[in-house]
Amino acid sequence: AMVDSLVLGTGGLLLGVLGEGLWIRIQPHGIWVGYLVVLAYCGLLHGPVGDGRTLGKRALGLQVVGLDGEVLSAGRALLRGALSAVVVFSGVRFPDTGIGLWGGLLAVSGWMASGLPSVYLLVFNRQNHRLLHDVVSRSMVIHRGDGVEEVAAALWGGHRTVARALVAVF
Repeated sequence: AMVDSLVLGTGGLLLGVLGEGLWIRIQPHGIWVGYLVVLAYCGLLHGPVGDGRTLGKRALGLQVVGLDGEVLSAGRALLRGALSAVVVFSGVRFPDTGIGLWGGLLAVSGWMASGLPSVYLLVFNRQNHRLLHDVVSRSMVIHRGDGVEEVAAALWGGHRTVARALVAVF
């Protein structure tokens, strides 16, 4: 995550410096551009385009694969990326873009529906360390070349139930 954050942050800084006028004009909507960039980066590279590896995962010898050990399909990789991007942008203050209170509630509920179950799984799912985006997209992160058996161990049904309840509440 750190290497990918540096890559995305450096890219964002360069885009900000080079396209300052554009960003000033679209200011209230720029956050959505950032969300789409993170979605594209994670969604494309975690699938067949990147062989399941972002630049950070490539540097660390990691790979995102399905529970069968195969690279995710483009659709599953985009789903995983969409959920990951919601958590990434959870601390960002979304500007008022004309949708007012409902937009704010939508942003907060989006984080709560994806962030809280991920925190729960991070703390209590010690067996395979899969977070919500992994559970939903039926994926996992492995060291490239390792087998998937120990990571793919079945998720305890109680964890799945608590994560579903947290999503349903929000």
